[in-house]
Amino acid sequence: YPHFAASYSLTHQDIKRLVQMGLGYGIEIIPCFQSLGHATNILKCKEYRHLGETEEVKEVMGSLPLSQFCPSKKETLQFRADIYGELSGLFPSSYFHICGDESFALGTCPECKEIVARKGKGGLYADYVIKLHDILSGLGKQTLVWSDMLLCHPEGIDPLPRDVIIVDWHYGAQKEYPSINLFRNKGFRVIT
Repeated sequence: YPHFAASYSLTHQDIKRLVQMGLGYGIEIIPCFQSLGHATNILKCKEYRHLGETEEVKEVMGSLPLSQFCPSKKETLQFRADIYGELSGLFPSSYFHICGDESFALGTCPECKEIVARKGKGGLYADYVIKLHDILSGLGKQTLVWSDMLLCHPEGIDPLPRDVIIVDWHYGAQKEYPSINLFRNKGFRVIT
């Protein structure tokens, strides 16, 4: 995907060397690919702009660029399947991190607004994560996802398959992290 790869991106050969180096030190390299938000580098390309939740890249929270994929477009899922297939062939890990964090434009396109009206933002989010999970399961990978959007829209937690691994994170240190037990009590494995 040379259209959106940064000049400093790792080549397939670089990834293979990195994976081998990690194995030599007992480190498993897990692929991580932004699958909803943080998609500015991809969606600024004309070839992929139609996959966006919005047609424009906005600025929110200071300098954080807001640009995300539309979770209701079939073309988004096909793009994901192609990317996941390519990356899965490079990383022998049985895990794949889909990210999914900070997706602040969730539910803003007309198709997604209809889904949100029926299921809420958490339902829209869960539907998308389940579809990505199914793609990755077909590739022999377990899905990891950041926790923040599930905590913002908790109606998205219960529909998720219990083999999705929740990677719980927060913007700052806290005395306690009740989110860990929230997810564990619902049957999820949690990484913090």
